[in-house]
Amino acid sequence: MDARRMMARARVRTQPMLLWVLLWFTLPVAAFGAGAVSGLVLDGRTGQPVRGASLAFEGTEVASSSDLNGVFQARLAAGTYSAVVSAAGYQTQKVVDVVVRDGQEANVSVVLMPEGAAAASADGQPATGISEEITVQAEAVEATAAALLTERRSAAQIVDNIGSEEISKNSGSDAAGALRRVTGISLQDDKYAYVRGLGDRYSNTQLNGTKLPSTEFERKVVPLDLFAADLLEKITVSKSYTADQPGDFVAGVVELETKQFPARQRFSLGASVGQSSATTGEPWLSYPGGVSFSGSGGQGLPAGIPDEPLLRFSAITGDGFTAEELERFGKQIGIGAWTPEGDEGPRDRGYKASYGNSFGRFGLLLSAGWDGDHEVREERRVFYAVARPGAPIEQLSDFDFSYGTELVRQSLMGNLALRAGDNSQLRFRGLATSLSEAESRFQQGFLSDSRNDIRDYRLGFKEQEVESFQLSGDHFLAGVGSAGSLLEWRAAASEATTAENLRETIYEDQGAAGFRLANLGQSGFLYFNDLEDELADSRLDYSYFLRRDRAYGTFKGGVALTQNDRLFDGRRLRMFPRRTIGIDLTLPAEEIYTAENINPNAFEVREVTNPTDFYQGDQEVLAAYAQLDWAWGDWRLIGGVRMEQSEQVLTTFDRVNPTEPVETVLDDTDVLPAFTLVYQLGERTALRGSLSRTVNRPEFRELAPFEFKAIAGGLNSRGNPE
Repeated sequence: MDARRMMARARVRTQPMLLWVLLWFTLPVAAFGAGAVSGLVLDGRTGQPVRGASLAFEGTEVASSSDLNGVFQARLAAGTYSAVVSAAGYQTQKVVDVVVRDGQEANVSVVLMPEGAAAASADGQPATGISEEITVQAEAVEATAAALLTERRSAAQIVDNIGSEEISKNSGSDAAGALRRVTGISLQDDKYAYVRGLGDRYSNTQLNGTKLPSTEFERKVVPLDLFAADLLEKITVSKSYTADQPGDFVAGVVELETKQFPARQRFSLGASVGQSSATTGEPWLSYPGGVSFSGSGGQGLPAGIPDEPLLRFSAITGDGFTAEELERFGKQIGIGAWTPEGDEGPRDRGYKASYGNSFGRFGLLLSAGWDGDHEVREERRVFYAVARPGAPIEQLSDFDFSYGTELVRQSLMGNLALRAGDNSQLRFRGLATSLSEAESRFQQGFLSDSRNDIRDYRLGFKEQEVESFQLSGDHFLAGVGSAGSLLEWRAAASEATTAENLRETIYEDQGAAGFRLANLGQSGFLYFNDLEDELADSRLDYSYFLRRDRAYGTFKGGVALTQNDRLFDGRRLRMFPRRTIGIDLTLPAEEIYTAENINPNAFEVREVTNPTDFYQGDQEVLAAYAQLDWAWGDWRLIGGVRMEQSEQVLTTFDRVNPTEPVETVLDDTDVLPAFTLVYQLGERTALRGSLSRTVNRPEFRELAPFEFKAIAGGLNSRGNPE
C-alpha cells in the first residue's frame, strides 16, 4: 500500500512538471499588433444558442459565424466597429461601438429575437429600426449585459452566475473568493460553499460538467480555494433541480467552467505582491521551515517505519517490537519541530503565465499559476453542556486560539478544441492543481477534563492535489427533427489526494512550577493521514428540439455512470512518558523529545491508532433520465424524472487484526421527479415554482466508524456503519 501511494504521488508531481515544459516549449512568438472580438449569440425567447448566425463588421471584409454553441470569433485591427448579426428566422440586430484594442479581445454577446416577436431595444422600448433589415440597435456593452441576463432568465433552473470579467475585478485569488459576489452563497472557512445556507454535505461541485472528488477526510464538499480564479471563465450556481442533473443535487450545484481558447494569439505573464494590514509585518505564528516554492514541507511519517502497530513485543502473541527497535523508531519520529515559531507576517506574492490561440478549426489554451498567501487568525471557543434533563447549562471549557497559516497554490491547465465541421466539436480539458498549507496553532484556556488551565501547541501540514482530465464532444444534427437535435457526450477521470501530518503537545498549569508537559492523550501526539479519491464520470445526452407555431421546447434524455473509489489510511502515534524523573518538563517539546530522552526509560513511541483508522470505499451510480421543456405564450413547464441505482461498499480494517474486516453495503434505487413552472409576468419579471425529490447519500466517511477529536477538550466525531 505504501509503495502504491508513493508511486501515485510521484505521478502527481511529474505531471505538473510536464505541463510546465509543454507550456514553455510550445509558445510561439506572439503577434500583439492585432485585436479580436468574440461572444455568444442567444435566442431571446428560449435562451438557447443560435447556431450558424452570420456576423459582418461594417467597413471591413471580416465576417464570422456562430458555432454549435452559439460562440463566434473574429480577428480585427484596432478600432471601433458596428457588427450586423443575422440568422434565418430571427430579426437582424446591429451592435454599435464595438471597441477593439491592440493585443486585446473584445467580448460582445448578442440576443436575437425570433421573427414576429416584439423587438425591444436595450432600454426595453420598441426599437425604431435602422432599415427594413436592421430592426434592433444596441451598444456593445448593453448588448453583452442583455445576453448575460437572458442566459440566466432562460435557464431551466434557478441560477446565479459570475463571469470572467467580474471574477477579474474581485480581490480573491481563488474560486471561493469569486463566489462572494454570487447571491445565495455563503462561505465557511473561506473555502467551503454553502448553497442557500445549508451545510457542506448538501452542496456539490462540478468542473466543466463533471463531478469532482473531494480532498477532505470529513467533508463531502470540495474546497474551492484549490482553484485559481485566473483559470475560470464562469461560475454558475444552480439552486433548483432538474432531471438532467445528478440526483444528489439537494441544495444546489456549484459549476466551475475553465477558460476557452481566445480568438487571437495571446501570451501573458504576470506577477503580484499583496500586503494585508492584519498579517504583513504583524506578529505571526509560523511553521518551522515553512512551505517551499514547490509546495513541499511538513513532517511526514519517516521512511522505514513499518505498517505493523508500534507496540512492545508480546511473548503470548509473538507480535510487536523490541525495546531497541522502538527506540530507533521513536528517534526517527519524535525528533523534530513541535512548537510554532514567532515571526513577522510576510507579504503575499503570485506569478502566472498563459498562452492561447486559434488555428483555423483548432484552438489551444495553456495556463499556469503560483500563489503564496499568509494569514493570521484569532478566535475563541466556549463549550457548554447539560448534566441531566432540566439542569441548567454549565460551561465546560473556554479556549482562546491563535493561528498562523502559510499557503502555496499551484495550478496548471491545458485546453484543446477541434471543430470537426460546422456542427461538431471535440474538446480535451486537463487541470492539475495543488494546495499546500502549513498551520501553526496556539490554544490556551480552561480544560474541563483535567480541571486545569492548559497551553496547547500544534503544528499541522496538509498537501491537497486534484487532477481532472475530460474528453467531450458536441454534435448538432440539423436534419433530425424540424428544429434539429443535439448529441452531447463526455468522459472524465479525476483524482484527489491528500497527505496530512500534525503533532501536538499540551502543557498544564502547575502553579509556581509553571506549565509542564502533561500526560494527556493528545500530548506528544502525532497524526498521519493519507487519502486517495478517484472518480470516473461519463454521460451521454440527446436533445430533440421542438417547435410548433409560437410554442417551442426540448425533449431531452440521457444516461450517466459515476464510479468512485476512495482509500483512507490514518496513523496515530504518541511519545509515551514511561519515566520522566530528571527531565525538565517545562522546556519546549523540541528540548524534551531529544535523542537522550527517547529510550525505554524515558519517552517511548507507542501506537494509538484506532482499529478503524483505515477504510476503503467503492461506489457506483448508474442513472437514466427523460425530461420535457415546453413553452407556450407566457408559460413554461420543465418536467422530468430520473432513476438512479446506487451501490456503496465500504470496508474497514483493523490494523491489528486485518483478517476480520467490517463491511457495509448500501444498495438503493431512487426515482427522482422534478417539475418547474414559469410564468412570465412581464418582459423583465418571471415567477418560478419548483418541486423536486433528490437524495442525500452518506459519504464513505460517514459510514466508517472512524473517530477524531479536532481540538483538546472538543467533541469526538464518529461515522456510523448502520
